[in-house]
Amino acid sequence: MTLTPNGLIMLQKAAEEGKSCAQYDLGVIYAYGDGVPKDEAKAATWYQKAAAQGNKYAQFELGVMYAFGRGLPKDEAMAAEWYQKAKAQGWSRDNVGNESKSTFAVPTPILIAIAIFALFLLVSLFDKSPSVDMYNVHKNSMPAINAEIERREQRGEVSKEEIEEIAARHVLREVRRQKNEAQQESK
Repeated sequence: MTLTPNGLIMLQKAAEEGKSCAQYDLGVIYAYGDGVPKDEAKAATWYQKAAAQGNKYAQFELGVMYAFGRGLPKDEAMAAEWYQKAKAQGWSRDNVGNESKSTFAVPTPILIAIAIFALFLLVSLFDKSPSVDMYNVHKNSMPAINAEIERREQRGEVSKEEIEEIAARHVLREVRRQKNEAQQESK
């Protein structure tokens, strides 16, 4: 996924407004240089902002940044502290795709974030209605996405394509739900 200039502006605005999901997504984008120059220091800054608000994915990624000295000074104690905070919310190294049995090297939460962000951009390009709040779409669809991926992982491997399909289905379902709600309220 490569960000359009408008997509980056929209994401940046949401992150600056304090939306932890957008802050986490910006961290991912800068960490991997996806459509922007790779900048691990900026990634760490955005992860820190999201982690401070309790975003368990950002807390985990911040632990990774400290553990490997990526964008921050290497600090095993800080890495352990952030891993522990993420684990207390049910997210740990065990939740990250098991690369030994996985067919791809990108951790599942990053794939989900990328797939959801791509859908956000598509929806925002084709649907200008104010009835769709993309922050709430993300927040409301994540539990269902994570639950379905977890169920499928218990039955065996989950491919990158399946993760993208799961994310797309749940995000689009939530967009439709919000639009229906807005239509009902306007009647």
